[in-house]
Amino acid sequence: MAETLKSPVSTTDDFEPLLVSEDEERAPRAHEAQPPLRRVMVTACYCLVMVVNGGMCGAFGPSLEYFERSTGLSQAVLGGAVMQNRLAKLAGTVLWGWYASSIQQQRGRMEMLMPPHQLMAAVLLVSAACSATLGFTRSGAVLQIAMVVSGFMYGVSDSAANLLVIWVWDYDPRKLRINVAVLNAMFTIGAFVTPMLIAASIHFLKGHVWPAYYVLAFVSIVEACLLPLLPSPPPPRQAAAKPAAESDVELDAVLETASLADTKARSSDAELSGGSLKPSTASKAKRLGDGSGWFYLGDPGTESLPRHVVVMVAICTMCFFANGLEHATATWLPAFGIKHRGLGEETMAIMASNFWTAMSLGRLAWACLSGAVTSAWPSLFMNTLCCIASGLVLAVPSNALLWSSAMGIGLGVASSFPASVTLPPELGVQMTPRMMTTLQLCASFGEMLCPFIMGIAFQMKLYSLFYILYVVWELLVLVLLSIAWLLLTRRIAVPAALLRRLP
Repeated sequence: MAETLKSPVSTTDDFEPLLVSEDEERAPRAHEAQPPLRRVMVTACYCLVMVVNGGMCGAFGPSLEYFERSTGLSQAVLGGAVMQNRLAKLAGTVLWGWYASSIQQQRGRMEMLMPPHQLMAAVLLVSAACSATLGFTRSGAVLQIAMVVSGFMYGVSDSAANLLVIWVWDYDPRKLRINVAVLNAMFTIGAFVTPMLIAASIHFLKGHVWPAYYVLAFVSIVEACLLPLLPSPPPPRQAAAKPAAESDVELDAVLETASLADTKARSSDAELSGGSLKPSTASKAKRLGDGSGWFYLGDPGTESLPRHVVVMVAICTMCFFANGLEHATATWLPAFGIKHRGLGEETMAIMASNFWTAMSLGRLAWACLSGAVTSAWPSLFMNTLCCIASGLVLAVPSNALLWSSAMGIGLGVASSFPASVTLPPELGVQMTPRMMTTLQLCASFGEMLCPFIMGIAFQMKLYSLFYILYVVWELLVLVLLSIAWLLLTRRIAVPAALLRRLP
């Protein structure tokens, strides 16, 4: 059997014991029997990729004032360049989604595709060239081109690292939650180091910012040399065994979140179909056609509103605004302090670094706690409430409160994305490339639109929108999360009349 399952590409040979026949289920013991060092080494390389991506994102905000002086571009144009960077990331995310889906569909003939690690190495080399260019250029056109290209490469490498780490640790939900949390924590570590380097270079090099970008270029080159030496993980057999026409089957998995008492009640209802104690589920489905009655998600007749759709809408909205707030704060917090509060560039560079420091601490805390908790819902709610409170504090004209609210926003958005990524597997839905691409596209749209909207507001000198929009956005997230949680935990029912109107 090992002969028939072996992939023709040597890069997956070391991961070959992860595969089982189509007639067998995946066995956790077979996974756990493999040497863990290889998995840890591969995950460490993905973490280094995220350090580079985070470093580039963290460097943009404190560098905007320098870019404005050195290139002559206005804040509106620079805000547009940041939006173009995020738009290019969307294109990179789509490219990776297509590529990863092709790997799953062509599991037996992967020799037709470039192995993932080789693709990531090429992407990192281009990112290194863009970083070096941003460090020395004084041309506005070159600066914009470098930001667009680096955004595209960021989209590919970020999507690749998040999906491949899921493929590596797919066999164990607890280890998966921990490693996804650690991976995203590395992003914030890179993001708070580069503002510190920029603050130091502004102080000692008379306003220049090139050392941070040169360090990022060097780390990217080192990572590009290491990745091809390690085997690329194959997709999980369970997902790869499904034909492309059935790619939506994963989205139709039942998200069992009801309590034990509710499960027994439903079982009892099925056994007493037609009895006098309860109406049967068959009669409920029949009444749905009449437009009367109320139904919980998962009951027969609620197929027009599958529970997986509710989950995806909730986490996509969460990631859109969480990543939007993260990058809007990283990009425009220094300008907000300089233009509206009268603080210096060096001070705001340090404050931006503290924002990323708070994010790093929050993600590291989630990495430590994620293996002990049984659900990501509490983290999502606490993050949203923390962002709302921090946005309200931003309205107070105090430099000390500005400092604390910036760190509060960092803590609030810290574990939103890693917790959202692991929520579908927690509810019984496998995170396929298509689902991951959808989630990351929503997050990337947030990264693109929210900083752009802030840039327009700053160009119009409407600095108060910096915190007003924060509060409004997060209140919307809180409402949608609450509705999704109530529906998925069967605390509220849906009227049949509404279900009948859904396509």
